[in-house]
Amino acid sequence: MSDHTAAPAVVDPFLDEYVMEQTRIRARELAEKSQLPPDQCEDIQQDMLIALLKARKRFDPAKAGMHTFASRVMDCFSKDFIRRVASKRRRGHLDVPCADISDDFSLDRQAVGDGVLNDLVRDETCQAVRGVLDELPDDLRPVCEAMLHTKDRKAIAEQLGISRSSLYRRIARIQAYFRAAGLEPEGIA
Repeated sequence: MSDHTAAPAVVDPFLDEYVMEQTRIRARELAEKSQLPPDQCEDIQQDMLIALLKARKRFDPAKAGMHTFASRVMDCFSKDFIRRVASKRRRGHLDVPCADISDDFSLDRQAVGDGVLNDLVRDETCQAVRGVLDELPDDLRPVCEAMLHTKDRKAIAEQLGISRSSLYRRIARIQAYFRAAGLEPEGIA
């Protein structure tokens, strides 16, 4: 006799019962907030689990507990997911499963391959950039965050209360972090 209420086998210790339950809850909430069909919950949960597994290498038990770290990763995933859905809605092309079928169930003639690939590359790049930001020391993170809002180095130095020469030394250190992560720091020059 099999027990249908038994918890699923844990594939990875990082994805324990608590984390799995949180991903289910958050995926359902994201689908509801984004006004997506309920059948997308599993896809959202799977994407969230992939983000957790990718982020696991950054986990440092000296800085936070495993569940706290996982919660922060899920928070970040949720914010990014909502932004992506909102952006796609604004542009008028929210892609959903079976995007080749239009609302009247006829085949959609719109090619989606390049756009989907570009979105995937952009999402991967955004996650990689966030990973670098998470790794930056406390003295570099405010510089990097300020640079996301403005390219005016003088204004950044004044805002942070540091000299421009100190700002440029910090920018050079930030560039090294990006290069070490395999990213070319284009906007950080």
